Amino acid sequence: MARVHPFQSNFTAGELTPKLAGQIDFKKYANGLELLQNMTVFPQGGAARRYGTRFVGPVKDSTKTVRLIPFEFNVEQSYCLEFGNQYIRFYKDNGIITENDKTITGITKANPAVVTASSHGYSNGDEVIITLVGGMTEINGKRYKVANKTTNTFELQDLDGNNINSTAYTTYTSGGDANKIYEISTSITESMLYEIQYTQSADIMYIVHETLPPQKLTRTGHSSWSIGDETLKNGPYLDTNTTSTTMTPSGTSGSVTITASTSTFAATDVNRLITIGDGHAKITAFSSATSVTATTTTNFANTSANATWALGAYCSAKGYPRTVSFYEQRLVFAGST
Repeated sequence: MARVHPFQSNFTAGELTPKLAGQIDFKKYANGLELLQNMTVFPQGGAARRYGTRFVGPVKDSTKTVRLIPFEFNVEQSYCLEFGNQYIRFYKDNGIITENDKTITGITKANPAVVTASSHGYSNGDEVIITLVGGMTEINGKRYKVANKTTNTFELQDLDGNNINSTAYTTYTSGGDANKIYEISTSITESMLYEIQYTQSADIMYIVHETLPPQKLTRTGHSSWSIGDETLKNGPYLDTNTTSTTMTPSGTSGSVTITASTSTFAATDVNRLITIGDGHAKITAFSSATSVTATTTTNFANTSANATWALGAYCSAKGYPRTVSFYEQRLVFAGST
């Protein structure tokens, strides 16, 4: 009997698990494959060889782990974020985002090369890209480290920390810009990079890890980003107190002292939420096992002792959420330790 080779033009089911071999009654069977390697499947059904990659530039430290995370506001404002050991760098349109131009007025032919740029504001170890230099064109289009900086000058090193010897370069004539690579500092360490989870809405990305308060990454411009602890105002909380212990706030709003009738608090409760009755507050300072200072987020009804209270679910001792998502336009945290 002749072998039959059926024609297949739809690959939208992608690779199928070997457990589905021969399961022709499975609806997606006809659109699946045993192996789909180095290919991209299109929504229309076809498939093509995967796209290539582009080398845009080296990471900050090639000896350490980094993670690339997409940040897409719309089709015209999409970024690739380089998460490294306690920093983030930003890429857009096949290039790394830099700070504003610093005008260069001179570069010496020396070892090391010394750049003159009035009031540049750089620090030793900063990375800069130099462009548009006249005469000494060998210096253009490359990344350098700043070394031995003064108010108006700095020396050039390569990314490995070796001095740039410009004695054999063409003599500098005029012009040139120096642009510092833009980055922000974070609390995310190298060991956390592949454990963090994230979700994004518009110009805000929420990032979680079980050892960190939820982080909020905000973009207000191509070179204007910030990250910090997300402010949780009214929860979540542990189970409501069922003991005879009471909480007494010294006031109903603003900064107040909360006094417990028995030992309840610990130093790790700083930045933890607390609810008393219908009021909510965030603990800002620890005084003793029976006294803390807090700032209200929803005013307390009165200053009476109240046995209806609960501590926040998240703190350094109890852990923080390990996963985050948006569900029906609501931000959802889950998976705390």
